[in-house]
Amino acid sequence: MFAQACPISRVGCFSFHRYRDASAPSELVLARACKTAAHEILHNYAIGHCVHRHCLMNGSGHLLEDYHTPSWLCPVDLAKLQAALPGCELLPRYRALLSFCEARPAGFGEQAAWLRRALAVLEGPAPNASAASPAGSITSTPAAFATVQGANGAAAKGKKKGSKRPRDQ
Repeated sequence: MFAQACPISRVGCFSFHRYRDASAPSELVLARACKTAAHEILHNYAIGHCVHRHCLMNGSGHLLEDYHTPSWLCPVDLAKLQAALPGCELLPRYRALLSFCEARPAGFGEQAAWLRRALAVLEGPAPNASAASPAGSITSTPAAFATVQGANGAAAKGKKKGSKRPRDQ
């Protein structure tokens, strides 16, 4: 078991043990642990494994899969988070996460780059400002994030019939 979470009791756990590679810098171990903890916390909000796009909520059966899973949510899972936590303000959260990532460049560089792109999209002018949701509200983000996802966020290809996990491209 790498990690486990129960949405009924909202209890989750994970271990650093699987990341104990002595050659890995501590910042990289921290980045991997943060990603696993965030994944398990989202399970506590009844957000299951993602089969729509390549995102934080993809299931992983081994370390190589885990290492290739991004640290961010796709628009589908972001909408699920919106339903679980109404009123969550995404812009302040992303700014704080970016500050955290920039203070620890080893292991968090890819996430920092994604956060910069996401903030640029979210803070940019709305195409129809009168119909847009309030700035910073999570309600304005799932559609906007479709543009942030880029090639890495595209739906995974090669899914076998009956499989619940997308295969790497």
